[in-house]
Amino acid sequence: MSQSGSRPPPRTPPRVVPTLTEVVGRAGAPAPELASPMTPPTTPATARAPSSRTPQPPARTAEVPAAPAAVSAIDEEALVQRVLAEAMRQAGPIVERRLRLALAPALARLADAFVQNARDEITRSVQEALAKALDQELARRKPR
Repeated sequence: MSQSGSRPPPRTPPRVVPTLTEVVGRAGAPAPELASPMTPPTTPATARAPSSRTPQPPARTAEVPAAPAAVSAIDEEALVQRVLAEAMRQAGPIVERRLRLALAPALARLADAFVQNARDEITRSVQEALAKALDQELARRKPR
């Protein structure tokens, strides 16, 4: 039972995939700009000679400079905290929506049971009040 008409076309992978250090940046430094997925990476074979009017920045390479040996645990902890905070900020609404969807049927059953119990209790209370009032009225009409 194939539904080939309902499948989306396969996605093409991006030409440039940034590394973690390009996305996060180093110890509070701003992250370097990422190449646009629509522009191919510049290589010496495809690079044009810079014009005398507009200077061109040097082409980016795929090499990532080695991390300095003096990176402290405090910087790593701060990085972990920033990444964790961002992940929780993004995941929070998703978790909340899924939790609401999962709890909705159980909460509906509980609400229905609560309403039924309340109706039963009110019915008993009204019956007891009516029985007591009837007893009192019959006691008043009884000759002494």
